[in-house]
Amino acid sequence: MVSDYTSETVAQRIDALLLLIGDDLQSHHVIFREELKKTAHRADLVDVALWAEEGNGKVSCEIITVPNQIFEPGTDRYAKLLEYIAVCLNIRGETLGIRRIGIETRPELNTDRLISDVKEYFEREFFITLLDANFGKSIQWRKGRIEQGGIRIGQVRSGRYDQGRSVGMVVTGTDIKTVALESGNVVYRNEIAIEEGRPIEEVLEECLTKAATEVGISKNEDVYIGVPGPVDPYGNIVRIAKMKGVTRESLENLQRKYPSIRFINDANVEAVYHRIIWAGDIATDQPTVALVLRKGIGFAILVEGYLLSWVGAPTETHFRVNFSEDAPICNCGMKGCLELPSEWVVDRFMHLASERGVKLPHDFAEKVECAGEKCDLLAADVGTFLRRDWELQKVASDVFMEYGENLSVLFGELARLMDVTGFWVALSGGMVQQKGERAMIIQGIAKGIDDKFPGLKIEILGGIEEVRGRAGDYGEEEITRYERISGKWQGAVGAALCALQEKQMKMRIEPDTKLMIDEAEGVAISEIAGILRTGRKLSTHTIIGVAGPSGGGKTHFARLVKNGIEELGRTGSDRATAEIIAMDDYLLPKEKRERGGIRAKYSLTLLWDDIVAANNGDTVSHPVFDQVSRVRYSKLGRFLDEKSTMFDSRLSESHTELFRSINRMTEWSGESEIKLKSDKDLVIIIDGILALDNPTVNKLYYDYRIFVHASWIWRLCAAIYRAWQEKWYQGANTAEIIEKFVFKRPEEEAIINVTYLDADMMVENDYYELKVDSDLKNLLGEVYPLLDPDLCAQYYIIYAIMGDNGYDAKTIFKERLRDINELIGTSRIEDMYEEGAGRRLEEDICRMAESG
Repeated sequence: MVSDYTSETVAQRIDALLLLIGDDLQSHHVIFREELKKTAHRADLVDVALWAEEGNGKVSCEIITVPNQIFEPGTDRYAKLLEYIAVCLNIRGETLGIRRIGIETRPELNTDRLISDVKEYFEREFFITLLDANFGKSIQWRKGRIEQGGIRIGQVRSGRYDQGRSVGMVVTGTDIKTVALESGNVVYRNEIAIEEGRPIEEVLEECLTKAATEVGISKNEDVYIGVPGPVDPYGNIVRIAKMKGVTRESLENLQRKYPSIRFINDANVEAVYHRIIWAGDIATDQPTVALVLRKGIGFAILVEGYLLSWVGAPTETHFRVNFSEDAPICNCGMKGCLELPSEWVVDRFMHLASERGVKLPHDFAEKVECAGEKCDLLAADVGTFLRRDWELQKVASDVFMEYGENLSVLFGELARLMDVTGFWVALSGGMVQQKGERAMIIQGIAKGIDDKFPGLKIEILGGIEEVRGRAGDYGEEEITRYERISGKWQGAVGAALCALQEKQMKMRIEPDTKLMIDEAEGVAISEIAGILRTGRKLSTHTIIGVAGPSGGGKTHFARLVKNGIEELGRTGSDRATAEIIAMDDYLLPKEKRERGGIRAKYSLTLLWDDIVAANNGDTVSHPVFDQVSRVRYSKLGRFLDEKSTMFDSRLSESHTELFRSINRMTEWSGESEIKLKSDKDLVIIIDGILALDNPTVNKLYYDYRIFVHASWIWRLCAAIYRAWQEKWYQGANTAEIIEKFVFKRPEEEAIINVTYLDADMMVENDYYELKVDSDLKNLLGEVYPLLDPDLCAQYYIIYAIMGDNGYDAKTIFKERLRDINELIGTSRIEDMYEEGAGRRLEEDICRMAESG
């Protein structure tokens, strides 16, 4: 019997299947992922693994199984394979970002040739993706798999939106919208048309000046500006969409003049707005897609409340979905993109009307003739036909339906890449401002999903209706809550909310009470004693929350307060005692964490439950965790660890893996004997970075709230000092410590710093500043008086890096202080956020040291 799987037969089957591929993306997926693998024996099939490190550092892998016979360079089938692989990478790069690509096949195949050919096709056809996918940086290609490294975790940007003042702007292809917020109210808004001839940076500066003056803030304060096109997580423009009178250079000129300006994608500011509005309800429960439909298409993805763009995803729609020869050219210049420009709506309407023999109204026909080759008609002009006679209404309806069907591909691809089954969707932009257009586009999305992606669930969020005294009259100033602003202004309000968050994260809004640590100790103890004496406490116990960034001195301050309260109990009539519950005791083992991020490290539900139990007067038994060796104590483990300290060597520190095994084998693992029994004179102090993270606990259970602060750069200096002094820090050089601090800085600011506004007292810890100053005196001797006192932290860091690399730091400081000052000015150590910042600083310092 002759086999049906000869090489020639398989090749014929492949060719026949490839002829069945349509012009759409879905048919390509079906043939390459489902049908081709059926044409040959399993032994003749090849798994092509497409490895990708996404924008946030997560490594993903897609496997495409195809017959061996498709790998014949020079054949049409090989060309089709190259195209499909490149398209898959194109989609992932535009939506989730790509830093590195790895391709893995069988050892006997010429994988190097395949990688080279795919790369050549990718760079030729998807030139915009080269800019978008890694925010202007080159994508690295390699043979084989990519190992998983650290993942940058985005988090819900917390915010206290009823406090502070800020300005936000959005630049579109036709206008600039500006909004000013004060205490949660939109107190100023302005819309102006963009006119050719006047530099856009002058117009933006004028808008900024007016808004800032209206709310009494400086133009140099944090301002967010929404722009069309990808923007990196640090507020820098990667690529700007083509717009009348607006260029990337003009916007960056404005940013150079006002360094506090941060750009953000226009779809992302819409998404920010919707996250804030829906945060307490749905936006943090499942992925939400914000679609901005204007002249082009902008979109943003919210996952568990945070924006993917803030962790490295460009979230663009410039990926190929139309493979026909006459596929339209996108705004970006690439062919067949998902993004259909609004001009397509007009062109498609004209085509269908002509094809169906439908006569256009005289006024519309005149507009077309006047526009000539450069048609300035808008989708809104087509939308007016939804309210005309039946034939024209049907043509317009079909056009907007088709537009919506095209958008359904976005949700199908996102569901495939993100492995989810549904999305919440927020629609905004000029294309959906009118109810008729919006309804038809939504119907088109629904039809496309039903036809191509059965089982995928989409829920469209309802629009927000603004209540105004005089509808449509924007000449008069009216105060409107940010939650109730109409769709037209939501992007600008989202930008203003981003600016407000930025101020809070950088702690630029002054709290009601702010004291230095020495003064704060006595004030805090006095306040707590007053609560005890007067019986003003909210529960059986007096419960105090002490929060602040990691390494900021909160634990030290909590102990000062505890000792002060107990001293009062010993010397006064009060029988007050105090106990500290450390949030670090609620750390979860890494293997039990569902996802990354600060909040996921802790068993927060258990902590909040324990606080409620203490409030009710119940006995609380809480876990104990060893921060040094990062292991959770069991009863047996704790006993062994305490006994081993008699020999000057803690078991958990010197034999960490053995200690972990003991804990795993012990049935009491994760529990402890520490119990807090009900006592009306007991003060419970909750000490931890997230102690003030729960608004309900803050309001209902804490009797007093304290935030202990030390700035990022001083805490970095403290970590460098510990690297010199402590066992468990040894082996980490300064550049590595900087990398760790930079990596967690955005999340730390977004989650922890903003809680200072909920505190009754903010404590400024200047210990590290004084310690660095003292150390520099000892290290630099006669050079010390020549130092700029405002740059002591930067000098300390540079001194440490010089020491790591074997340089005589004291001599270099003596001979090259001017060069060091210039390096500090260009490196902006205090503003480091980007990965690799520590290594780049080390390279700059070594280059300077060698140049002398």
